[in-house]
Amino acid sequence: MKQNSLLVTDERVNKEISTIAQRQNMNSAQMKQALRAQGINYDEYHTFVKQSIERRQLVEKEITSKIKISEQDIVSDYLAKNSGGKTQVFEYNLSHILFSVSDKPLANEVSTAIKGGASFETYVAKHSRDRDSRDKEGAFGVFTSGEMISSIEKSIANLEIGQTSDVVQTPMGLHIFKVVDKKLVKDPELEKKKQDIYQQLFSKEFKEQLDFWLLQKRKDAIIQINPA
Repeated sequence: MKQNSLLVTDERVNKEISTIAQRQNMNSAQMKQALRAQGINYDEYHTFVKQSIERRQLVEKEITSKIKISEQDIVSDYLAKNSGGKTQVFEYNLSHILFSVSDKPLANEVSTAIKGGASFETYVAKHSRDRDSRDKEGAFGVFTSGEMISSIEKSIANLEIGQTSDVVQTPMGLHIFKVVDKKLVKDPELEKKKQDIYQQLFSKEFKEQLDFWLLQKRKDAIIQINPA
């Protein structure tokens, strides 16, 4: 290990042994006693732990530190495994005017009037059957793409802020939706899976780098690889 300039102090080794003991719910004295009971010399165990740390440091220096997983790597892997995945989605703040299904002619008339420049809020107060939102200029809620039922999402997908939808039917009745606000956000599904994807990509890259490193070491005859 000396050729790699790895220095592991006794203090570092003792700290590692103390951590191992704590994981076994033992103190240092109990650790030494447990080793003796198994016929293991403490100094030999100390050397073993030191060599283990050196090997980890060698791996960190030669392999782990060279692995770079970028944000684009994570996004590309996500999209490859999720055909319907989107790296960016929209968050919509919506208002609506609610009509009963039997009021479709009126709903169509109001929709035409609003698209022609009439006040959306005026028609909310005059016609909306959603009493809870009528006094709040028709406030319907804030939703992210994928959270709305398909009929609503399709009706607003291509609208910009301030624009209104055609008449849309849902189980509640007939609606005219207005996009009060619209902003780009990251795909929540990607955010939830990001850490797992990173770990998978890192493990794959680590194995490839380790195999390549061991192959080079075999060729250079710096280390000996014993057959399994």
